[in-house]
Amino acid sequence: MWTRVLLLLTFLPWIWLKWTADYSKYDLLAAESEKYLSAIFGDDHIPIENAPASWLSPLYPPLNPYVDGLRVLIVAPASSGTIRCRTAVFTFSQQPRYRALSYEWGPPGVTLPILLNGVKVHLRENLWYALYHLRHSHDEVSLWTDVLCINQQNDLEKARLIPQMSMVYRRAEEVVVWLDNYSVPPYLQLYLPQMAKWQGTPKEIDWNYHTTWWDEAVPWLYRLIHARYWQRTWIIQEIGEAVRLKVHFAGGSLSWDAFVSAVHTFGKVFPYVSGTDRVDTLNNLRNLKRDGEIYSLSDLVCEFRDTFCSMPQDKLFAFLGMADDDSALIITAAYDQPLIDMYYQFLQYLSRSTLETVIKEVQIVHRSALLRYLRARKQGAVSYSELKPCSVDMKDDPYNYYYTTKDSNDKEFLQVGTDYRRKWKEWHTCTAWLQRSCWLPSAAESLQEWRAADLSLISMIKARGVLITQMEHIGPTITTFLKSGQAAKHWKLLVMKHFDQQPVQKSVIALNERMIDFITQSSSADAISSIGAFCISSKCPSEPARLFIGSNGVLGLTSPTAQVGDYIVQFFNSTSSAVVRDSHREWTIVGRAGVVKEGYSHDWDIIDDISVFSETTPEQDSKGQVVTLRMDINTLTQLNLNSIQLRDGNHHPDCRPMAPPDTPGVLPSILSLLRIWRRVVLDDYIIPFAFGVLTLSAYYFDLFAAYITIMLGVGLYWISLRLTL
Repeated sequence: MWTRVLLLLTFLPWIWLKWTADYSKYDLLAAESEKYLSAIFGDDHIPIENAPASWLSPLYPPLNPYVDGLRVLIVAPASSGTIRCRTAVFTFSQQPRYRALSYEWGPPGVTLPILLNGVKVHLRENLWYALYHLRHSHDEVSLWTDVLCINQQNDLEKARLIPQMSMVYRRAEEVVVWLDNYSVPPYLQLYLPQMAKWQGTPKEIDWNYHTTWWDEAVPWLYRLIHARYWQRTWIIQEIGEAVRLKVHFAGGSLSWDAFVSAVHTFGKVFPYVSGTDRVDTLNNLRNLKRDGEIYSLSDLVCEFRDTFCSMPQDKLFAFLGMADDDSALIITAAYDQPLIDMYYQFLQYLSRSTLETVIKEVQIVHRSALLRYLRARKQGAVSYSELKPCSVDMKDDPYNYYYTTKDSNDKEFLQVGTDYRRKWKEWHTCTAWLQRSCWLPSAAESLQEWRAADLSLISMIKARGVLITQMEHIGPTITTFLKSGQAAKHWKLLVMKHFDQQPVQKSVIALNERMIDFITQSSSADAISSIGAFCISSKCPSEPARLFIGSNGVLGLTSPTAQVGDYIVQFFNSTSSAVVRDSHREWTIVGRAGVVKEGYSHDWDIIDDISVFSETTPEQDSKGQVVTLRMDINTLTQLNLNSIQLRDGNHHPDCRPMAPPDTPGVLPSILSLLRIWRRVVLDDYIIPFAFGVLTLSAYYFDLFAAYITIMLGVGLYWISLRLTL
């Protein structure tokens, strides 16, 4: 009797989970069916941001060109079934009430339909799900979202509205952070309000209250923290300018403070898991801006250089509205202009800005090279597999899990306790491959790509640097040094003799050994080539870079135009140095140099202390004198060409080019249809019917046969689950 009762009770949890689902399976079926059937049989499902301009006139009501304003998206109640929206135009003086959406566009290959102003248009999947979950059951919802409120095919409109986006997000009643379609675990939904109380490590948390849902929250938080949303460039402005901020996901939401608190707790439990630092950086930005911290455009570009955007211009344009200086008055967010013009505008901003002029003179060599580098480097993707048990001494350790890439053995460890084991294994069965954006290796810069034909575009540029040494000896070319062992030995003897009986002799000999190791590495080849190719006149020797010895025990390489007696000027945060000559009390740039770094590293030397560049008045020939050099655009470009070697967190050895958004093949489409069948038909109809029949059979007939049949059914369901992830 009790066995039969227990068998009947096994059916009840499944019924509860089905009734607590937070989405409509019928709408999901319609969306999934249209998406994947179109991939097989074809359809012109063009995303609205890529649609021809002739299609878009009824979708975007015109804005008043003389008054600042915006379009607001009015989303119809959910009771209407299909997502229906209309756009309304307001001026900022009308103080419209709306919520601004912050989200990731996502891949362009998957689109879903909505009705906008009575016209059927297609949106990328992530925006469609955001609108689906944010609409109200009975009332209209006012939202602002970039794709539907800015005509993406109108470059003039974008140039005008993009600098106003900071105002759009600041004046919104609430900024909605949409973290993809990551559903809240059903049991955790009841405890979302309590997440704000998370403080400290697990030992400091009241486990009598929190243990019941902490093991549900851990894998779910891991996915939220590692969402590709946090790698986007545009979210810096959207989160930084928001007055009221809320994090939304499928089935629930958290205030920003509650979400940050949960992330901090997660980081204390798993200190070796990456990802929490991105949330901390954004939270610190919000706090510092409210404390009066000033952020220039140049600072923002440098601080958030490791973020991703689909268009290279957005590495600059995404910060125009947020910057506290006069950059928006100098730089135009024109997407139709060549990328080299964006570089010229950035140089104009650094040289003409009336705010923090001295700081910009100090930073211009590094920041101009940084912008070129950010514009040139390409975005790729690395795929991560689901969680699997670690192998320790040929045995599976059930309390340690890792992420591993498809093409590498690199592992990211997660240590979990006994209480979490069940939930981690449950997550293991339902987590498919994840992707993260990363940077592809960058190609060498070419001067021809950035050379200005008209030098009158920008007046002479001022760059502030520090005299660090005077050249006392110029040695062989890098080619001669590398191809001849005798030349390398002769150079070492020359260095020893030059510093004979001096206190720095031993340290200089050690520095010379590191220099030899460094200049033979492939990573320094592009910079060495640029040093040798530096030329600002029509008569330059066609020779590669040369080794040099400077005063104060300085070693490095210089362009062949340098002479004994010339000085080396270093710039802030730059691996590139200028060779200058004193001609009638005016410093003239005659070449480029690279100074080898002291210590145990193999790299070019840099000065990262900005206080070194403050005004000083030492003797003319003393080390540390601050000088201001004047140069044209091409000289500056030659001076810092190939001088950037970023090592940010988004570099990965397995980074691969992102796949183009081609139509899926027949097999993936069939699997997608199988996913629809499994998630909707199988879950909603076949499984409950089968469980009912088997339960009645077990009750009235053969208990053993029913259990065997159940196990076979579970096995077949598990196979379909794995195939359709």
